[in-house]
Amino acid sequence: MRDCRKAIELCTSLHTFRCTESNVFPAFLMALQQKPNLQSIRINGNLTTEQTKLLVNMTALSEVMLEYSSWNLVDALPRWTETLRRTLNTLVLYVCAILPFALSGIAYSVLGIQKRTDHLSEGTLESVLKELPELSGLHVIQCPHVDHVVVLGLVSHTPELESLSFTTLEKSRPLVTPLPDLPCLRHLAVDARYHMSPSPTPTILVTLLEHLKISAPGISSFTMKLSERKITIVPSFINRLIEVYGSYLKKVAFLDCSLENESIKKLSQKCPHLERLDVSIPIREAYSFGDLLSPAKHLTTLVDVDTHTQHGIRPSLSFDVVQTLMQKVPSLKTLVSDRRVWVAELDEDMILTPKLDRRLPLRSRASWFLPSHISSS
Repeated sequence: MRDCRKAIELCTSLHTFRCTESNVFPAFLMALQQKPNLQSIRINGNLTTEQTKLLVNMTALSEVMLEYSSWNLVDALPRWTETLRRTLNTLVLYVCAILPFALSGIAYSVLGIQKRTDHLSEGTLESVLKELPELSGLHVIQCPHVDHVVVLGLVSHTPELESLSFTTLEKSRPLVTPLPDLPCLRHLAVDARYHMSPSPTPTILVTLLEHLKISAPGISSFTMKLSERKITIVPSFINRLIEVYGSYLKKVAFLDCSLENESIKKLSQKCPHLERLDVSIPIREAYSFGDLLSPAKHLTTLVDVDTHTQHGIRPSLSFDVVQTLMQKVPSLKTLVSDRRVWVAELDEDMILTPKLDRRLPLRSRASWFLPSHISSS
């Protein structure tokens, strides 16, 4: 740790810093001071009041990604973002905020201390967004008091958004319509809570599409993640997604859920510009799955998303299966499965054949909602 901290101190041109392990980032706070070229941070934000004071000294950042932030940092957000008004492009708030474990509500009462807000609130987020009218990326995920209704009610302060993520809750107040105009929005990610039976989530999602088609007509990247991994997305939602955005969609991702074969077929047929698809590939039916994808003439990247719904060891895609998929979808150039990256190359006979290019490193799924150019950096 000491050598790493010393190396950071010596990096006068440091541009990007990532540290999402719990209780590790504070060790680097002093080393990160006076870094004029530092533009992007992604950190575990569980900080004390004194540590937060050091963090908010960074006033030239263009990307701020905060995970598991404490109330100390949440309270400081409006003041900090005021100093970042001219530089900040992307703000990520993932699971905010965490109370110090030693200070329960009873402890605050016993100690005679005024209890701070224990979660990111609508008022705090509004104070933040009022300072950031030129923000291009806003991602608020799994913050209990800030759901899709709150976020969409506040984005009038950030009309230039190009990417947006939020969590939908099953128990929420009605959506305020019409939604603010978001003419620049291209990427939308939805973290859909799905616990009740029957669940209102399908209706909530369809209603969202109905209103977004007016306020954000040009979305070309759509990602959805469900909390219940055994759910199959109903075809009616896929049909509505295609009706609203099919002519624009270039990237579609469905995580921790499944799609019916008919839905895969319609995405392939009705989304003429589809370039990347992230779904769970049914490995034992991979050959017929390739037939479903064959109408996608511009599909270049296919990512196999493990839904974890199967028990035991999940089989990986074999060379033969990958080759078949690439033959059935001639435009397919990259296939990712089980962290293995297959690429299509011409062999000696000038025939496209898959080659195992590399193995991706283990990464946290915490950034699933970000646009590809951010999450991969």
